[in-house]
Amino acid sequence: MAIYNAWVANDKVAAARVAEPAAIAAIWAAAPGPYELYRGCDTGEFDTGGCMFRDRSTNHTIQIDLTKRNGMWVVTGAFYSES
Repeated sequence: MAIYNAWVANDKVAAARVAEPAAIAAIWAAAPGPYELYRGCDTGEFDTGGCMFRDRSTNHTIQIDLTKRNGMWVVTGAFYSES
């Protein structure tokens, strides 16, 4: 997923190509860690979807909300949780 890869690389320019500013800010607030995609992403059948990444060592999660716009997926929201 492009937004996750941009976050890992600390590349906000790449993140801005696929995400809204508020979502970028929320993801960048997350503590670094070995996150993995948790149970896959939603199907996106209604032009919305989501993915969750989890750090098994801390159980922290990053939830990413997606919306399909003009045939492309855009990260429209994100939420970081430490529990």
